[in-house]
Amino acid sequence: MYGPMQPSGIKVLIVTAQPELGSPSEHTLAQFGFQTVCINVRADSDVLTQLKGDCVPVFLIDQTVDQQDCEWFLSNRIAHIQDGDLKALVQLATADTVLEQQMLAKGAAHVFFPDTQASVIQSVTCFFAQEHASILRLKADIEQRSSAIGHIRSGEFQIRTRTEAQKLATMLSMTFTNPTPIALGLLELLVNAVEHGCLEIGHDEKGQLIETGILNTEINSRLKDKKYADRFVSLRFERGEKQSQFTITDPGPGFDFQSYSVDGHDLCKKHGRGIMMAYGCFCNVTYSGRGNVVLAVYDNEPK
Repeated sequence: MYGPMQPSGIKVLIVTAQPELGSPSEHTLAQFGFQTVCINVRADSDVLTQLKGDCVPVFLIDQTVDQQDCEWFLSNRIAHIQDGDLKALVQLATADTVLEQQMLAKGAAHVFFPDTQASVIQSVTCFFAQEHASILRLKADIEQRSSAIGHIRSGEFQIRTRTEAQKLATMLSMTFTNPTPIALGLLELLVNAVEHGCLEIGHDEKGQLIETGILNTEINSRLKDKKYADRFVSLRFERGEKQSQFTITDPGPGFDFQSYSVDGHDLCKKHGRGIMMAYGCFCNVTYSGRGNVVLAVYDNEPK
């Protein structure tokens, strides 16, 4: 089951124009128990790398940073040090929907307006911190395991929870020399199939559940609901000489996967970026059917 994450102990890096003056966002986060560290938007990338290693899962670019500097930071700092587990949130000084779209297109995971309620900022920050913790657990699991199925050539599996998705992604990734990208990509695709397919949590609905802080509660509720009890995500694995294929199928209603193609992906969506991460982990990701079948192809490492 999924449990809520508490702000206490979560360290958030606040990117601001004048860190010596503090940040308007500090008080908002501190009132919920977050730990904060302020740095200048033009800070050296080595500083960010060190802070990330000190377990900073979320970057919040505050409202004092202008558009040019914000875009520069997203392009020249975050992009250079993240590997799928670091998220940048942006807080705007004005309720500008055009600017919001531009920030999302530049790689921001979420954008807050000036009138965004403090509880929403808390919930969204906790969500992305929880995602960060999940990926860290996945990587730790990979490092601690030694593969017991190194010669597996094919197999069929069924899962219905995120925990099962993580275990399966880890197990299958261990058959490869470089397991991390496969595990990360599979986890994203499997979790999407569980949440959107088996449990029918829509894209916009998931966003609302994240902002109200009850996504995990809703997932747990649906896992216990008889309507979804017999639904499973199926994965078929086939390893060839040059390529390996992962076919993931869910019983859900599907989605408009054309908008998530490599060329046509709507980068201005607040959620759904896990699909783009999967594109970066595999040499090819193709959806079919009504969007409830996805084929991920990986080029095997040369022997």
